Amino acid sequence: FFYALDKKTGKLLWKFLTGDVITASPIAVNEKVFIGSKDCHMYALDAKTGGLKWKFRTGGEIHSTILYSKGILYFGSYDHYLYALTEDGQLLWKFKAGEIINGSMSCANGMIYFGSYDRYFYAVDGDGFLRWKFFTGGFVDTRPLLANKESSVSSFRQRICDLNSDAETVYFGSFDGYFYSLNAISGSLKWKFRTGDVIAWGSSALEEGKIYFASFDTHVYCLNMDGTLVWKFKTGDKIDSSPFLYNGIIDIGSNDCHVYALNMNSGLLAWKFRCGGEVISSPLVSNDVLYVGSMDSNLYALSPTDGSILWKFKIGSPIPAVTGLYKNASEASKQIFIFWRPETKAAKIDEKSFKVPSGFRVEYGAGVGYKQDDSYSLTTYGTQKKKKMPWEL
Repeated sequence: FFYALDKKTGKLLWKFLTGDVITASPIAVNEKVFIGSKDCHMYALDAKTGGLKWKFRTGGEIHSTILYSKGILYFGSYDHYLYALTEDGQLLWKFKAGEIINGSMSCANGMIYFGSYDRYFYAVDGDGFLRWKFFTGGFVDTRPLLANKESSVSSFRQRICDLNSDAETVYFGSFDGYFYSLNAISGSLKWKFRTGDVIAWGSSALEEGKIYFASFDTHVYCLNMDGTLVWKFKTGDKIDSSPFLYNGIIDIGSNDCHVYALNMNSGLLAWKFRCGGEVISSPLVSNDVLYVGSMDSNLYALSPTDGSILWKFKIGSPIPAVTGLYKNASEASKQIFIFWRPETKAAKIDEKSFKVPSGFRVEYGAGVGYKQDDSYSLTTYGTQKKKKMPWEL
């Protein structure tokens, strides 16, 4: 199911059933919500009612979040293609990469930037033609960060962008453990910074000449624009979550079940909040409320000042993720969207065949099927006795 909640109260407004698991984050544009599913379809829903407007079928699972620019929707699929659709669901063109496209994309300089599991990072123009590609040592599924000097052009939260905006540099992470800085026009390497493990799923952020990102080595990193380290902060487990910058604070989740708030300048801990399960989803702050999902099946609404809980909404499956991205949708601005991701067992992927054992999922990639459950509940304040989840037994 895909859910729409009231931002202030956490009450359910509507829900929509797709044919399989949803892992991609939605966007809402012009009173419509766009969301991809593992059932191979891209859906357009009415933002007020949740009614289906149209759906578009691809040849593979969709885990990529849509990028929107001037009436055109861009997204990737497990069939190896990058798609460009009109806002009413008509195909404009598609570009074939060498392997699955699991991550999301950014745009500037008349180009769409994205990575693939063929280990390449791509720049494709607005007509679907390859401009350049850059080889890394691992899969690439992080969302690119585009920047001019000390300011960002496109970041994790900016999925609605201008294809013709200008950007000098593109930043992204790879499964090879490196964080890359490339010339956004030519694709040439500026520098790369090595972390201790995979950089996957999450995205980076830029503010006042500092770049923030996380790695599976359990650390949150802050770098200067030349790739030198400013500080790093250690959490208790690997990090899938992306940083959210708000009033001098970095909010980020960790697989150690905590949401962390760090000082942007020093990297020191401001506060942390413990959820009942791993925090893979990325925080969102809207109207002075921090929203974050957890493997304990709850969407939490917290105070961004001290991390105190305001309310929580429980659904029937782990890892609700959250988004609040809107354009020209005043009524939808009252809503927050969450969706299910499956509880599955991780497995190492064979990088030559791209196969995993039956009943497992591609590490940091797709999920296997699961039994859907309609149950959900809302707790308005306070805490509950922690119930052990299946992975804690």
